[in-house]
Amino acid sequence: MEYAEQGPVRFFLWACTGQGVVGYQQQFCCGENWQTYILKSGPGTGKGRLLAAVRDRLVARGETVQEMICPLDPPALDGLLIPQRGRCVLDGTAPHPLEPRYWEITERLIHLGQAVDVQRVRQHAAGIIAATDACAAAQDQLCRQLAQAAALKQEIKRIVRPCVAAAEVWQQADRLAAREIPPAAGGEEQRRFLSAVTPDGVTTLYSTLQALCPRVIVLQDECGEVSALLTGRLLHRAAEARQPVIACRCTLEPEETPEHILLPGIGTAFTVSNRWHRVDFPVYRRIHAARFTDAERLRKRRQRLSFLRRALRETMDQAVAAAQSIRERHRLLEQTVEQAVDPIESERLMQKIAAEIVLESP
Repeated sequence: MEYAEQGPVRFFLWACTGQGVVGYQQQFCCGENWQTYILKSGPGTGKGRLLAAVRDRLVARGETVQEMICPLDPPALDGLLIPQRGRCVLDGTAPHPLEPRYWEITERLIHLGQAVDVQRVRQHAAGIIAATDACAAAQDQLCRQLAQAAALKQEIKRIVRPCVAAAEVWQQADRLAAREIPPAAGGEEQRRFLSAVTPDGVTTLYSTLQALCPRVIVLQDECGEVSALLTGRLLHRAAEARQPVIACRCTLEPEETPEHILLPGIGTAFTVSNRWHRVDFPVYRRIHAARFTDAERLRKRRQRLSFLRRALRETMDQAVAAAQSIRERHRLLEQTVEQAVDPIESERLMQKIAAEIVLESP
């Protein structure tokens, strides 16, 4: 059974992670029957306005649009997925560059610099170069801090691991899968980021979870070891059932087991709740990690765990501060370039391209 989407569906197009900048844009270039528009131009040239214009036209027609937002300046748009039309529009510039694989066959480049007075931009060359370099340095710092946070998270899980009854966790996952994940005609795993480190803190797009999956099953787990075992097993069972899956990875460990598993075909999701991702809305069911944990053995490790959690919290606070610095500098870049944009020509260009993308007459 297909569930209708209720409310906006948003994912992060990419994320700064413990392994650098990671994005799943290539998944949106879905083959011969899809058309991908890749936007290329500098900050302040109108990529966000173009994406908003396309979205607004489609929403006015009652069509389904998935919004891909920027983790360093939410809710600014970085892309749109238009499944009914077999089209997507993506910002293909740094720090998440995307290049066409089959240029003018399945991908098309769109340049938005025609409305920019290049000479006026070059008058601010020194400031633009300094701000761009500062953004890159802050991004490197952010990724280093997230790598440190990932190491702390792994150490917490390592300490907790001997206290967890893994076999019982897997049995619980198998029972959940048997009850909640029926066989399907066939589907594949798509990767997304539902959570990211943003200038506003660790942000999870729970409106998307609720829009796609009215039936939410939550695992309450502060340490992460039980949830990693459970979601890993559930993802495997979903693949066996051939259910379409949206697997949303952690920005600290993008190659590890997902934090959020969405099964939109049946309207069910499995998600983790802890101090970083607090599920504070009504859900179908909650499962507590304590059920699978030896409390006495864990108590003996309490002091070390307390130290590691404090260090993780401080490291994440520093990462958020770095994200704030990036946003401030990037906005300065946008403001500088916007002064050199012809607003009339820019608006004409935006509407022309937006009309083409939604298959309207210019």
